[in-house]
Amino acid sequence: MLCKKCGKQIEFIEMSNGKKMPVDAQKVYVREDPDGLVQAIKVIGRYGHQFNAIYANQGAPGTVKEYQTHWPNCADGITRTAKLSQMEWRKRQNETRPARATKSSTHHPHGDTLRKKELPPIDKQIALF
Repeated sequence: MLCKKCGKQIEFIEMSNGKKMPVDAQKVYVREDPDGLVQAIKVIGRYGHQFNAIYANQGAPGTVKEYQTHWPNCADGITRTAKLSQMEWRKRQNETRPARATKSSTHHPHGDTLRKKELPPIDKQIALF
């Protein structure tokens, strides 16, 4: 099957979650690496399993020939978030963002119901005897 965006030959592999992942039709030589930037798909049984890898030479230790996800290689079909390199994406994921206040906590029409209301000071004490 051809990619509708870029025209490259692709295949779809069913993942373990039931969704289908587009992959390049030609397999590449990769080596599994948790810090690798290549998203490779290993087919076990009838389902594909995604893992991080790096490109490797044929015959190198630990090298396997697996499918590669198509979205990083699709020149015309890149979405706004995929335009970022994977390193930039990971960098953004690791950044901590300050939590923003929710609309309900800052704009409650009747004020903050959880805040205790301060009572006005009592000037006189009333004796009941």
